[in-house]
Amino acid sequence: MALTSSKKRNILFILLCFLAYTSSYLLKLSYNANIVCFEAEFGITHAEAGIVTTFFFFAYGSVQILHGIFVKKYPLRFVIPGAILLGCILNLLTALSPTFALIKYYWLLDGAILSILWPSCIRALSENIEEGYRNKAIMVMGLCTAVGTILVYLLSALFSAVGHYKIIFYVGNRSSHRLIVVLLLSHFGDASKGRRNKTRPRSKAKKQWNVRPSCYRSSLVMRHIHLCPRWDIHLVPLPSKRGVWSGGFL
Repeated sequence: MALTSSKKRNILFILLCFLAYTSSYLLKLSYNANIVCFEAEFGITHAEAGIVTTFFFFAYGSVQILHGIFVKKYPLRFVIPGAILLGCILNLLTALSPTFALIKYYWLLDGAILSILWPSCIRALSENIEEGYRNKAIMVMGLCTAVGTILVYLLSALFSAVGHYKIIFYVGNRSSHRLIVVLLLSHFGDASKGRRNKTRPRSKAKKQWNVRPSCYRSSLVMRHIHLCPRWDIHLVPLPSKRGVWSGGFL
């Protein structure tokens, strides 16, 4: 069965968000998956190596609260690719770092930057996909953690076995760079803005009277006169607030 353009667009957008968040695991778990290798290379204890993880998760958890509050103001087209690009740079600096003392600061920034991806992807999905695809999006985005974690640890084990554990940092950079190009060419943020404007229901205009209030009051008076012909009613001119004469009872 051929896919309609609307269905293709919804599936493609869910796939882009899935790839964007899954790729972040290559950028934020690469150190944890190779922590023993870092201990052996720099001659540090396990406690010293764990400081890097502490710095990362402290920044990731605390800054993500701020991103969740202000994410509605972010330009998604540039924020999501930009966060992935900065994560790539920090991972590359980690792999090339001549001293271990700098790595914890790299990962402090890495946690603060990558924490923007989850609220941004959730906002992008809520603004772009149709309601019928939201259950599918929840299921797919729920797989990001499992797929990303398994991928990182499998690749890290493979590269460590061949004696080059730092290859995982370069693999994450290369794949993420390609994803950044795809996100920019797909007009990631512009699509959400355009669809939101197209699908927003037009507010119905409030019902307004085509006659002035004073004339409307006069018509009510005349209707009352026709309904009660036996009453002795006389009309006298009364000034209204707008300066228009209207009928009144005497």
